[in-house]
Amino acid sequence: MNDANLSSGRRARANNEENPFVEQMDTEDKPTSTEIVNAYVNLLADGKIGYIADEKTLPYPKEIIHKALWQEILSYQSLRKLSEETFISCGYDKVLNNLHSLVVYLEGFKVIDEIDLGAVSIINQCVANQAAPPDWIIPIFLKYTKQENL
Repeated sequence: MNDANLSSGRRARANNEENPFVEQMDTEDKPTSTEIVNAYVNLLADGKIGYIADEKTLPYPKEIIHKALWQEILSYQSLRKLSEETFISCGYDKVLNNLHSLVVYLEGFKVIDEIDLGAVSIINQCVANQAAPPDWIIPIFLKYTKQENL
């Protein structure tokens, strides 16, 4: 089978076999990694994400966004190999740092149990208003902020 018969996704995967860390998107029907990252960034830019962020608010599943972010990171790292001077003069070093920050921030999105949705909403309102949450809500706060050992 020649290259013309391969879908663009399979061609990309075949061209990226040396990097098993990132699985390529496999069909034209799926959004590109850039589109996925842009949707995620737009969500964050809206400023409506609470202190405890619900995974259900993400524009794509968390794993898909994670893969897309790493595809973009690896793409920018490839550009750096071509010319460090051009990479820096174009500001790609800052873009790369921001992409790494987005990976870290993505880990903050949690699967919120249905029973906890109301309490999490109260927590987010308290944080937004810089108010102390009610005492009964502290265990739920700790459940989603991974601070059980405090």
